[in-house]
Amino acid sequence: MEKHKPRLITFRAEEDAAETTALFKKYDFEGINLPLIVITPVVDKATIEIVDDPNSFDIIIFTSVHAFYALISIFDGRGDIDTLLGKEIACVGDKTAQKVMELFSADNIIIPEKFSAEGLVDYYKSKDIKGKKVLLPLGNLAGKTLSDELSAMGAEVKRVVIYKNEPPPEEEYNLIRTVLFTYLPDFLIFSSPSIFKNFLKATGEDAGIILENSKICAIGDVTKKEIELNGFTVDVMPDDFTMEAVMQKLKNINLRDEN
Repeated sequence: MEKHKPRLITFRAEEDAAETTALFKKYDFEGINLPLIVITPVVDKATIEIVDDPNSFDIIIFTSVHAFYALISIFDGRGDIDTLLGKEIACVGDKTAQKVMELFSADNIIIPEKFSAEGLVDYYKSKDIKGKKVLLPLGNLAGKTLSDELSAMGAEVKRVVIYKNEPPPEEEYNLIRTVLFTYLPDFLIFSSPSIFKNFLKATGEDAGIILENSKICAIGDVTKKEIELNGFTVDVMPDDFTMEAVMQKLKNINLRDEN
C-alpha cells in the first residue's frame, strides 16, 4: 500500500516560515505554516538603558530566537555589538543556540543538556552565580519562573521586555479557520503556549472540532501543559524541544496503514 505523507500545520511566526518549509521538504512531508504570532521588537527606555550600559550585566540569557534578534538589532543599530563580545551567553533551545553561535564564540555560550528553561536552571544550580548580573531579554508574555529561580540562587536578574508577541489581527481569523478546515491536517504542531492560546482565539467555537480531527504535537513541557489545561490531549511530544525533533518523530508515520 502506498504510504500516505502526513499533512502538517505549524503556526510559527512569519520570520520562521522559510525554515519550517525547509524542514517539511527535508523530511518529505506535506505541510504549511500558518502564522499565529506576530513578533514586534520593543525599543523603549528600558532597552536603550541596556545599550547605554552593557557593563551592567555579566550574563545574557536568550530564551528564544526572537529575543536574540530583537536585542541584537538594537545593539547593531547603535553600532555597539562589540560590547557584547566576551559576555557569557546562555541559550534556551537548540535553534536559539545555533543563531547565537553565528555571532558569538562557542567558548562563551552555555547550552544546557535539556533544551528548556528547566534545563538551564539545572545547569546553574551546579555553578556559583551569586552576585552575578543577569540580563534576561523577554517577550511580553514570558513568565517569571526562570528569573525567580535564578534570583533564588543569588543572581541579580534584570528582566527586560524586548519584543511583543501578539495574535494575528481579528480580520484574519475567518481565513485561518477556512485554511484549517480545508487543508485537513493530520498533525497540528504547537511550539509555544502563546501560539496555542492564539489558536483558541482565532478558531473560537471551532477549536474543539479542529483539534479532535487532528493529532496534537507539542514542543516543550510548558506548551504541553497549556494544551492539557484547556482539556485537550497531546499525542506527540519529542524528547528534544525542537521543531526538527518533531519532524524526526513523525517521519515514519503512515496514517493510512494505521486506519
